[in-house]
Amino acid sequence: MTTKTILLAAAATVGLAASASVTEIKFTVKTETNGKVASKVISGLYDQESGKHIFWTGKKDKVAYTGTYFGLVNETSAGKKVGQNAELIWGDVDNPENVLVAGAWGSSKSKSGQVAGTLDGKPATGTWSAKLNTKKSYNDLLAKYGLTQVENKATGVIDDLKGDVAQAQEEAAEKVAAAEAKAAEDIKNAQDEGAAAVAAAEAKAAEDIAQAKAEADALVKKAQEEAAAQVAAKQAELDAKAGELAQATKELDTLVSSITNVISTIDDPDMPNMFSDYLADTRARAVKLYDESTNVIGGVESAYDAYTNSLDLAALEQAVKDAQAETNTATDDVNIALAAYSAIVLTNDMVKIIDGDRLDSHYKDKLAKVVDKITDKQSALNAALVGFTTYTNELVQTTIPKYESALKTSEAELNGAKKERDEAEVKFNAAKKAVDEFVVPTEENGGLLSFDNYVDKNKNKLEDATELEKHQAYDQYKEQTIADAKQKVKDDLDAAEEDFASKEATYTSKVDSFKTAQKNLKDAKDELAQAIATGTLPSIETLKKDLADLVAQKDGLMTEKAAWAAWKYSDDNKVAFAEALVKAGEAVNAAKKDLADATTKLVEAQNAVANKDKTQADRLTALESEIGGVSLRDAEGKALTVEAIRKAVDKFEEKYIGYRDDAQATINAVDSIKAKLKDFGLEL
Repeated sequence: MTTKTILLAAAATVGLAASASVTEIKFTVKTETNGKVASKVISGLYDQESGKHIFWTGKKDKVAYTGTYFGLVNETSAGKKVGQNAELIWGDVDNPENVLVAGAWGSSKSKSGQVAGTLDGKPATGTWSAKLNTKKSYNDLLAKYGLTQVENKATGVIDDLKGDVAQAQEEAAEKVAAAEAKAAEDIKNAQDEGAAAVAAAEAKAAEDIAQAKAEADALVKKAQEEAAAQVAAKQAELDAKAGELAQATKELDTLVSSITNVISTIDDPDMPNMFSDYLADTRARAVKLYDESTNVIGGVESAYDAYTNSLDLAALEQAVKDAQAETNTATDDVNIALAAYSAIVLTNDMVKIIDGDRLDSHYKDKLAKVVDKITDKQSALNAALVGFTTYTNELVQTTIPKYESALKTSEAELNGAKKERDEAEVKFNAAKKAVDEFVVPTEENGGLLSFDNYVDKNKNKLEDATELEKHQAYDQYKEQTIADAKQKVKDDLDAAEEDFASKEATYTSKVDSFKTAQKNLKDAKDELAQAIATGTLPSIETLKKDLADLVAQKDGLMTEKAAWAAWKYSDDNKVAFAEALVKAGEAVNAAKKDLADATTKLVEAQNAVANKDKTQADRLTALESEIGGVSLRDAEGKALTVEAIRKAVDKFEEKYIGYRDDAQATINAVDSIKAKLKDFGLEL
């Protein structure tokens, strides 16, 4: 069956397809790539109801193929097994270099089997699977995989074939219609010339129409023959491929049959178990390899995403916002969990108190403590009311004058500290200017001797020196003198900076003291004004509120005691309360762990924003570690371009993708052998 035949067959069965059922397809093949045999995975979605399909390669950066032809047909039942054929083709449909022909057995929902064909004109072999997804629509799955529908030709080929014939039919109809119209016109014109002319026109019209119909029939027949020829040619190609696949399937059946016969003819009754163990071990190793490879790829991708995100300040800031929101939610969850835990703790405690007939004593102690507090608070309130006049007099005569004096003293100290700080700042600025505008010592400014004066001053030391040696000694003296001068202005700057910092700290301290003195005086004056206006003091009002709260607390305890006294529960309730306490404790621990994790994430996100360059460097180092220590920096230590880093990551992942694909192929092969053995009556 050719590509076009498959698609025509698919079109014929569209009406039988289940609604909202999409087949997820995966081809895992080996082919030649860059001079090496490597694995390649091609994934796809196929909606048999609408004919829509899409195929792609790549895990993270998916590349969708355009202009594809695909058919999934020939569903055949054999006992409980269901078989099916498939073909995927893209490129030039008449001379394709990309063709995969497959066959599979399984159930109506899940099948797997072998696939063969060509990719880029090179041999390709491997395994494939088809799984029916009845939960999600075609568009939902497109969104899940982050895909956008591309041009495909599931129905394009059908339209090509039908269109060729339809066009021919249309052209034929136009020919006949034109002949009939001309004949009608000729007959109308001949009516004026008499019956003989009409008869001749009618005869000529019949002849023209007959010729037009013959030409039309020939045109349609030619189009139909050309379409049939295309189908036949493609049929032969696919029949050959199908024959190859059938031969491979036959060889697998023969192998499995041989294995079955060997196992059945060996006297050792443990042989089937040994072979079963071998298959199980082989599959287990493949699963482990698949998982390990997947984890490596996942770790690399996570590190890559972390690095690329660090290049985007907006992304880093958004990460802080997300982490903050997560932390807030986790904090709320902890509070809710703690509240629930406290409630169930109280419930369990009250069960023990009530069972021990200690309810009266329990609340007696609580009420006694509250009554004592009420007594103390009432005494304090009475004392405050009695001492109102005394207190206001103390404010006027003692407290306010004291604070006014303290404010004057503090202001004087502040002014003195400011003067000293300003003077130190002037010296500091002068020292900075001396460094910035360093004056080289010369004889004119008294900082350096002339050559002659230097020699004269050191004549005893230079008595036997040559002229060259004298000049060398002078140059050394000159360099040292300039260096000493530079060091001095630097030392002066350091001393001035230290002195300014000290004076600045003292000034800041005096500012704080001055503000405190201002506040103390203001608070005392405000309290006196409030006392004069209301006849009471803030302290008295606070005592009154505290007393009212204690009385309300006493009344609440009485009500609470009555509620617990009326509470009824069973032994089953006690067990449930104890179990609930354990679960509440676990919920608290889980919530605290989530909060700790969220807090750690928040701190990391905040540090990432505050230290963007360090974050980028650290995450690049982490990515380098994930890909086996491969350097992602240039000769100067600067990070490579994102494109170059992506290529390095892809190159590293290539090996592990190969491991994973090989592992999947091994898993599929083991499952296929076990299924074949089951077909032969040997279930391992």
